[in-house]
Amino acid sequence: MNRLLIGACAIACALTVQSQSHGDVVVANGDGFLIPDDSPAGISSVITITQNEMVSDIQVDLVGLSHSWAGDLVATLTSPSGTKADLFYQIGVGVYGDGSDFSGDYSFADGGADLDATMAGLNGGTAAPSGLYQAATDNGNPVFLTATFAGETTAGDWILNIRDDASADTGSLDSWGLRFTSTRIAAVPEPGHASLLILTGLAVLKRRRRR
Repeated sequence: MNRLLIGACAIACALTVQSQSHGDVVVANGDGFLIPDDSPAGISSVITITQNEMVSDIQVDLVGLSHSWAGDLVATLTSPSGTKADLFYQIGVGVYGDGSDFSGDYSFADGGADLDATMAGLNGGTAAPSGLYQAATDNGNPVFLTATFAGETTAGDWILNIRDDASADTGSLDSWGLRFTSTRIAAVPEPGHASLLILTGLAVLKRRRRR
């Protein structure tokens, strides 16, 4: 006689399992821009993502970034929730920062190379090589993008801002992109639905016992 109750519980458990999520990859691309010289506001580009998924990992790609004085620049990513993370921040030391160039494709994700250290090794002579770098903020302190954005939704406007904090050097960005490893947000049944199934099973069981 307990089969009805077991069956109701099984259905409720099955609904819970079906609401669980699984991994996915979301890739999106945005427009580039000319970087205005000596502009505190900088310039921004927006990527609007329609997939409503949960961020579990993130990589930011800057394609065709060029500038003749890397130490002038600050690059910041803002999520649809308003969370901000610097990708790089006035690389180098001293008033003017590092005089090396940007000229290539630069990606930012946890575990990448140290861009500040790479620039320092160039002694202001050449451009930093294209590659995967660890995001960092002021004084080269690392920024962990996954920890910063994990659990937020992918859906909405992601904003890249690059500003130039000094005069005399200019640059541009051809395009940029986002790559998420994410978790799909499935519709979770209301708790009342599972409870209703169990209560229905109990009611039927009680009626059968009275016969």
